[in-house]
Amino acid sequence: MFALLSILLVTATSVASEGELGATVVEAIRNHVAAKKSIPATDVEVGAVGLAIVPDCKQTPSVRVDTVPGESFRVTTRFRIELSADDELCGRFSVSPRIDLDGMVPAAARQYETGDVVEMVERRVVLSSLRAPAVDMKKGPFVATRPISKDEPLTLRRVKRQPSAVMGQGIEIVASIGGITVKAEGRMLADAHLGDWVRVANLATDTVVQGTLTSPGVVLAGGRR
Repeated sequence: MFALLSILLVTATSVASEGELGATVVEAIRNHVAAKKSIPATDVEVGAVGLAIVPDCKQTPSVRVDTVPGESFRVTTRFRIELSADDELCGRFSVSPRIDLDGMVPAAARQYETGDVVEMVERRVVLSSLRAPAVDMKKGPFVATRPISKDEPLTLRRVKRQPSAVMGQGIEIVASIGGITVKAEGRMLADAHLGDWVRVANLATDTVVQGTLTSPGVVLAGGRR
C-alpha cells in the first residue's frame, strides 16, 4: 500500500510540474510571436505544446524561444525552446503548437444583398479563418458582390469598391485641341474609379475614345501614350 501511494504521489508531482512548465512555455511562445509580429500578446492564441519529457530543472526555469527568420506563424509552427535555471541550461527541445493570430477586421453592419452599399463595423476574428484579404475601410465605400450576413468579415471575395462611374453611364468627353476645348457626349464601356484610364463610346462619332476619369461624369480624352 505504501509503495502504491508513493507511486501515485510521484506521478501527481510529475503531472503538476509538466502543467506548470507547459504554461510557462506557452506564455513565452505567445510573447515571442507578439514581439515578432508587433502585435499585443492578447492577439496571439497558442495551442497545446504537448511536452513529451519534463526537463530536470531544479527551480522554475527561464524560457528562451527561437524560430526561423521570416516565420509567418500561420497555424502549426515549430519553436525551439531552451530552459535555464541559475544561468545553467537545463533543457532543450522543440514544440509545434497551433498558432492563431486574432485581429480587428471590417464586418457587415447588417445583412446585405448583391449590389448594396455595405456599412461596416469592426470585430475581432481569427485571421487564419479568412479566405481572402480583409478590405481596407479607408478605401470605401464598398458594394456587395454576393449576399452577406450580419457580422460577416468583409474580404475582397465579398465586396468591391463602389465604382465612381459604371458601365453604360452617360458621361461628358472633354478634349483640348490647340488650346480649344471640345466636349462630346459619351457612354462608359466599363466600371471605373476616379483616376482610371478608361474606354468610352463617343455617341456623336460612334467611335471609342480613351482617357482619364477625372470626375464621376467627366472623361478627359488623351494624355496617355
